[in-house]
Amino acid sequence: MRIRNTYEYYTQPSTVETLWTGPGELHIIIATTESTTPVIVTYHDNTAASGNALLVFAIQSNAPMILILPAERPLRFSVGLTVTTPASTRAYSLLVA
Repeated sequence: MRIRNTYEYYTQPSTVETLWTGPGELHIIIATTESTTPVIVTYHDNTAASGNALLVFAIQSNAPMILILPAERPLRFSVGLTVTTPASTRAYSLLVA
């Protein structure tokens, strides 16, 4: 049996944040915005906001985006995990490494 650690991250608005360095799996994302126009949130398989975009999605005000991936089909990353959130947008990320 392999023992793994679970990590939770809360990303502030207008942020480029490296959540993890090295391989891991993303299992849950909850993102909200107060913007009156749609905004784009991006997750990269990198330690910077460039390179391989793993997930890109748009959200609107009063319509939070909740993504729960099955345990057997997580979003896997190998280099690291970096998230970009625009102004007035927050993201909660749960990953396993």
